[in-house]
Formats: sequence, C-alpha cells, structure tokens
Amino acid sequence: MNRRTLFVSANALAAWALLSGHSPYRKFRIFRKIRLIVMASNDDARAGVVADGVVAFFAIHWNESKPSSGRARTAPEVVKLLLSNQLDVAVLSQKDAVAARAGQGRFAKQGPAALCALAVFKDHILVTREDLLKPIAEKIVQPLRANWATVDRDLSGAVESPDSGQAIGIPFHNVAADLYQRPSAVKAPAG
Repeated sequence: MNRRTLFVSANALAAWALLSGHSPYRKFRIFRKIRLIVMASNDDARAGVVADGVVAFFAIHWNESKPSSGRARTAPEVVKLLLSNQLDVAVLSQKDAVAARAGQGRFAKQGPAALCALAVFKDHILVTREDLLKPIAEKIVQPLRANWATVDRDLSGAVESPDSGQAIGIPFHNVAADLYQRPSAVKAPAG
C-alpha cells in the first residue's frame, strides 16, 4: 500500500467515524425516543400550562415514560416537529389543531397535516400523527382513560373522560377511538 492510498483511507475512516456516531443530533434523537416529550408553543401560553399538566399527570401514572415538556416558538413549528417524527405528542388549541389538519390559516404553507386527537382537554387537544404506532398510542391513552378523574380540573374542565369534550373538528387516533369505544375516521396505517 502506498502512502497516498493510506492517507486517503485514514481520512475516509476518520470522516466516517466523526459523521456516523458522534453527532449531537443522534444523541438527541435517542433522548426523544426514550422520553415522552409533550410539546407546546410559546405563542399560546395556555398550551404550555396544559402540556405541563399532562407531564405532571404522566409523571404519576406512567413514570417509565420519563415525561417532560418542551416549547417551540409557534404552533406551526410544533406541527412540523410532529410531522417530521421528531415528537409523538403535542398540545394545541382546538382552533390550531383544526386549522393544522385542514392546512388553513397560519398552517397553509405546510399544507394539511395528518393530525388526530388522543385526549380533549377543556380548550386544548393532546394531538399526534395518524401514523403513531399502536403500542405507543396505547401507552399514552391507557393511563388517560384509567385515571382521567385525577387530571387537574383546570385542565380538563367539566368533561368526564378524555373523549367527552365538545366536537373537536379532528378525528381521534384509531387506538384512542378503540379504547374510548367511539367511531374513528382514521384508518390504521398500512404495513
């Protein structure tokens, strides 16, 4: 092996090592996969309060999820994080959730978003993607269904269960619909 080939090979190996395993993004991706991060937007203070309440609820009723809340600047940024599979759940106002699903208003630029509900709070919705995997959706919905009475009344309002709020304008996730025993407009993902 000549000196040039050895030099090129060593540089290629070093570049591969640096780019493949030592990226801070990879560590953050793993962090997000082992934790339930409930995202809300800074432009909706109430969404942040609800997200923090959801985190407090899951800290008690599903502690293994290591729940935490996060903030993005705007609701459209929250939706982008959901749709890019960077997060599994977020809290949006009912108005924003409906607008995002339809791709209207400030969500028009990104187009219709395949969002659906996991739980309805007084004035906000815990949303996810239609393609959220069934085991993950079940782990989120089951504690809500079983322990809804312990949710802070300021968050839940007067509704008796996570699915009994007013007509929300977006469908429930198919797992949530099954567990809450209500009709769903969302089909199970293929595959």
